[in-house]
Amino acid sequence: MRSRLNRVRQYIRGIIALTVGSVALLGALTIFIDKLGYWVVGILGGTAFVFLFAVLVTPERAWVRLMGSDTFAADLGVLHAEGALLRHELPWVPDAAPEGFAEWAARTDDWFKRVQARLEGAQWLGTLLSPVTGFRTSVSGYGQASNYRNGLDDKLERLSQIIIAIGGRS
Repeated sequence: MRSRLNRVRQYIRGIIALTVGSVALLGALTIFIDKLGYWVVGILGGTAFVFLFAVLVTPERAWVRLMGSDTFAADLGVLHAEGALLRHELPWVPDAAPEGFAEWAARTDDWFKRVQARLEGAQWLGTLLSPVTGFRTSVSGYGQASNYRNGLDDKLERLSQIIIAIGGRS
């Protein structure tokens, strides 16, 4: 019941905002037409429309270059923090009784898919997918947890290398 009431409240707020905004726009349009004329208001409105349309259709890479704001490293940093939190929450349970492990493994796999999706089309995807060389241990009786721990450590290491490399170029 509360969610329906919240929807009604949001709908009423939207109607009020639309009404107030349209009245204000109509009043401003009337004042500008009286002072400037139809041609000037039409040219200004057309220019504003073209500008907003250009902002909407500008590709992401061009927008980043124009605005000088690259969110790629920040997005990867957030994903790295999520991965580190997943690593911290690893349920260290024996293979015979993997309580809560399937849910954690599903969250981890979803995280890795999001990391891959963010790196899609970038030169760094191969870096993420290549294995990290090093000595990894596996505890007997805890094979699933050991494998996920080692794999997640590798992925987090590669992701941190990518973040460092991107930060070094900026």
